Amino acid sequence: MKAGKLITKYLNILEREYKKGNAIGVITARDDQEMIYTWLKEHVGFHVKKSFIWAINDPILGLTGTIAQKKEQAFKWFIEEGYTDLTFFDDDKANVKIIKSISKDYTDLRIKTHLAKK
Repeated sequence: MKAGKLITKYLNILEREYKKGNAIGVITARDDQEMIYTWLKEHVGFHVKKSFIWAINDPILGLTGTIAQKKEQAFKWFIEEGYTDLTFFDDDKANVKIIKSISKDYTDLRIKTHLAKK
């Protein structure tokens, strides 16, 4: 997390949605779920379920393909869990594009995507 850039705008969105009682998931290209969980708990001040944190480059997850494809696989997990109103923020156009394309496969979902500014 030392190389990451903390973007307050997006943490504020997460916190606002958390306080509303909405489920929060994290899909990150990092490779250590425990590190993300601990960082969120200690530095952000709210609890994200560990199972809702997808560190897509963690080999134990067994995800394959490009980063965008791995994020797509992780995102589909939330759909399989029954979530139907989803919002995705990412700073990479390829990741946003692949998540946006998921809505074509599911008519009963509401997926919003946002290209985050660094």
